[in-house]
Amino acid sequence: MKSYFTFKNFIKRNPRYQKFADNDVAKKIYENIFCKGETIYKMQIFSNLELPALTASIIEIENKFSDQDEFNLKNNYNKSCLGVMVKDVLKPFGYVKIKNKKIPQGFSKFVSKASVYDLEKSKINCKLVKKFTIISTNDNEEFSL
Repeated sequence: MKSYFTFKNFIKRNPRYQKFADNDVAKKIYENIFCKGETIYKMQIFSNLELPALTASIIEIENKFSDQDEFNLKNNYNKSCLGVMVKDVLKPFGYVKIKNKKIPQGFSKFVSKASVYDLEKSKINCKLVKKFTIISTNDNEEFSL
């Protein structure tokens, strides 16, 4: 399943975005943002709140990549690709698109609408396991729950 979460395999599953196969920015967004456990968890939370899943990471994406032209975030085709990346990452966790909705005000300069997802338990192929670490402020002892 680990190989599912590579940009190369994303392109294979979504050949209409083949032109981005060698695009370093698109690859970084997919592998280093969307495929991070923390981001997947946030996308699941936003989905459960009936908010667009992209809302969970659009601020980070725009902060890191708004001042470049390799994957222009103002371009509608590129924004569509971002949405398909989200859909692709959430799919093995059982999330399916149910509707489009406005992204809450103040989250994005470039994206106004994105997809909301719902969990269909019959479609779950993998699960996210959360691990929290606690560090004591007294002696810097670290432990997990």
